[in-house]
Amino acid sequence: MIIGVIDSQNTLMIFHLFLSHEEKSATRIPSSFCTWRLGSSDPTATTTLSGGLLMKMSPKLGLIGVLLLFTALSGCGDSDSSQGTDSYVFPTGTSTLTFTAMSTSQLSTSISGIDFSVTLPQGMNVITANGDSGPIETASVTAGSALPDATLAGNYSASTRTAHLSMATTNESYRTGEFLRLACTVDPNTSITLGSLKNANSPVLIQKAVGWDPSTTGTVLLTNQVRVTIGVAH
Repeated sequence: MIIGVIDSQNTLMIFHLFLSHEEKSATRIPSSFCTWRLGSSDPTATTTLSGGLLMKMSPKLGLIGVLLLFTALSGCGDSDSSQGTDSYVFPTGTSTLTFTAMSTSQLSTSISGIDFSVTLPQGMNVITANGDSGPIETASVTAGSALPDATLAGNYSASTRTAHLSMATTNESYRTGEFLRLACTVDPNTSITLGSLKNANSPVLIQKAVGWDPSTTGTVLLTNQVRVTIGVAH
């Protein structure tokens, strides 16, 4: 969330709210750099600013308004992201894990494939074709929000409680984002938190990550430049 306040010195103050991390910062730039207009002489007129809020008011009122917005929006952010915190407890029934790829250094190509594995705790299971070890049912392995057309596959080892998952894509611009979802069943009388699942898979084991280089029409190994994070779908 971005909040902008224009003070009496005609200076635009940009407040950046990172609600998921509860971080706040501010940047001051002359309003002459702005490419928009308030369209009103009203000192409290408002307009949108890149998905945020732009306010023109006196310095005192601006400070009060920003403090109130910080307080209100921080509270809203906590409730909206509660399912993504490490303290989140998986309820009995079906829960969907999300897997997101992030680069640890600048990638020379886009990501075209990732093979990785995740170990599930006691009380959390996946549905397989034969009810034990083997291929994970197709309906349980679905595309993430960043790669809706990815090709996915999964296999589960009951003895090690490990799900082996893979993603392949022809998307030449994919470098980061949620790429796969895994539906799991959670047994009654369990207390599995997202944090404990992350700790058991820290880091998530990547067997291979590759990219496709169109200039050489060959694959590029990216295993040491990509990491996978675990979340839970809202």
